[in-house]
Amino acid sequence: MSVELPYSIIGEYINEIAKKPDSDPNPRETTLLAGRFLFSKYSFDIMRSLDKIDSLHKEICMILRDFEPRNVGLLFKALTVEQLILSTKFYVISWTTLADMVAALISKVFNLGFADADVKFDLILRNKHVLNSELPAIFKKYTKPLDIEGMKRHRNEIVHRGRIVDEEVKTFYENQNILHAKRYSLLNVNKMPEEEYKQESAKQTKMLFELASRKQAMYEAHYRTTLEMVAEVLSSLGRKAIELYKAKAMQPVV
Repeated sequence: MSVELPYSIIGEYINEIAKKPDSDPNPRETTLLAGRFLFSKYSFDIMRSLDKIDSLHKEICMILRDFEPRNVGLLFKALTVEQLILSTKFYVISWTTLADMVAALISKVFNLGFADADVKFDLILRNKHVLNSELPAIFKKYTKPLDIEGMKRHRNEIVHRGRIVDEEVKTFYENQNILHAKRYSLLNVNKMPEEEYKQESAKQTKMLFELASRKQAMYEAHYRTTLEMVAEVLSSLGRKAIELYKAKAMQPVV
């Protein structure tokens, strides 16, 4: 990984909560409200969702590192195309899970009443309260850079059909199988000589290392952009959480 990703990604939400009293015209009143907010069930539910998001972030960081060749002894590194395919599957599935976790967090902040199991990204974005917030503009800004719809389709291919949609990786996998068959297939009468097979295998190994490096860089860049979006979303949700809690706290007791 070129540059280490942040250890935690929930800081923007915490920062908004922490700085709100200083930017308020009635800081003393807001400070008292913020104190009650932090120890409210509403806030604890939000923090549990944030903790799940942070845990998944750490898992995704590990997945991105798995695109790299693994040490075998002291002098050698090994990588298989199956490892590359598996890392791709894990990243795509984990990324779409992260999107649903962010949707669950939005549901909790807006107090929409959905159970976590019922929350879906598209469903939450269609909610009228969410539509009237800053969030649609944020997600629209990142729809194309993150290829959000493409990632969802890729996830469906992986989950329902067990295949990735990366043609470059699929082509390499097919070519590797063809080379293996030329040497070892029982149906092949004119088998490739051992020395030629070793030379071609070495070329393919070099190509695989280069391919994995490109894919790691691609998904790492994709995830860094994802973190930019998440930071904007969490900043907006921090402001919204205080706003909604304050409005509820200021209601007269009947």
